[in-house]
Amino acid sequence: MNVMIVAKQDRENLKKAKSLGNYFNNVVYDINTAEQIGESGSSFKDFKDGIIITLGGDGTLLWASRYAVSPILPVRTGGVGFLCTTEYRVLIEHIEDVKNGRYFIREVRRLRCNDHHPALNEIVIARRDISKIFNLAITVGKEEFEMKGDGIIFSTSLGSTAYAHSAGGPVIDPMLNVINMVPVSSLSPKIGALVFPIEREITVKALKDGILVIDGQWEEEFENGEKFIIREGEPLKLILFSEDKFYSKLKGFLRL
Repeated sequence: MNVMIVAKQDRENLKKAKSLGNYFNNVVYDINTAEQIGESGSSFKDFKDGIIITLGGDGTLLWASRYAVSPILPVRTGGVGFLCTTEYRVLIEHIEDVKNGRYFIREVRRLRCNDHHPALNEIVIARRDISKIFNLAITVGKEEFEMKGDGIIFSTSLGSTAYAHSAGGPVIDPMLNVINMVPVSSLSPKIGALVFPIEREITVKALKDGILVIDGQWEEEFENGEKFIIREGEPLKLILFSEDKFYSKLKGFLRL
């Protein structure tokens, strides 16, 4: 079993990463982690035959998912970690299962905007100038309509509990393959969140300058007139040790 370990860049997680590596014969670390702990490193594109273990929280998983081609086991070591499928203590208890491939792999759907890397959580198209209203022309099928406000979020079902939910969108069971479109501070109160089949292609034209943000990890400014195509992206493989406990996690999440 080949393993790559990716750690949040703080003392506690780097310490866990080095300790975890001792359980495996064939282990490498992502370049950043390797430099911090003095171990062998590899780029994501060169690591294809094995699994990736992320230590940290949702942010670490989102960062790794941007580059990874191998299945990811996302391990929560702190924070909310809603996207993580296990915790560090449970991982150690299941080390032999990991080494012998005794786990489940679930494909989760992602979204893509133009030719940018796919989003596991969401794609945000928002205003750049905080003092001005942001205008968007959105085309779904043959219908075009305009939205005004601070911006718009396109989330996966898995990402529906993140920024999209904070903006008033629904929580969506991750077993549903959909595109969740949620306006941010819309000036058209009758238009709330809209949920489309993931096969649907949505065109967005910016009528003012703005900023594109993917998974909160990558951003790019754009000018008035820029067009974006939102569509289904390549799926990501996540590793878990048992059936997904979405609703038990959701129950705890809603108590935060």
